[in-house]
Amino acid sequence: MDFDLPEETRDLQDMVREFAAKEISPHAAGWSENEHFPTHIFTKLGELGLMGMLVPEEYGGAGSDTVSYVAVMEELGVADQSVASSWNAHSTIATLPLLAYGTEAQKQRWLAPLARGEAIGAFGLTEPDAGSDAAGIATTAHRADGGWLINGTKMFITNAGTDISQGVTLLAVTGRGED
Repeated sequence: MDFDLPEETRDLQDMVREFAAKEISPHAAGWSENEHFPTHIFTKLGELGLMGMLVPEEYGGAGSDTVSYVAVMEELGVADQSVASSWNAHSTIATLPLLAYGTEAQKQRWLAPLARGEAIGAFGLTEPDAGSDAAGIATTAHRADGGWLINGTKMFITNAGTDISQGVTLLAVTGRGED
């Protein structure tokens, strides 16, 4: 069995390595020290077609395979774990539920801008009393007035509060008799 990366994936990996060395690595420590979220980096990742790698082309993504995705993740992680983590949360937790469960209208309205890199998706898991233990979360969701009523407290919401943040994939407990 051949475990070498395909040439196309190696080329993508090289491109991301060069981008990260020039645009991310020299600034990563300063961003962390100054608590700065580098929105412009995510916009550039979108211009490079990397914000929707796992999303099909019909929704503005690249329709890439998982191996290529991981190769990009590795290169971003070498440059800055914070950028890599934010990119991964956007690319998986924020976009893939929309792809799997969203209506066509939701995919056009929310998924396509995320996949094109015009916006970044956020993820809300962590709670004051549960930390990041998904089994221990207390936030609830129940159907109300044609939508959902969310009740609880989240903190440390990945990718929230930037000038390109668009929506939050939020973990909540359902089925406790309210819905």
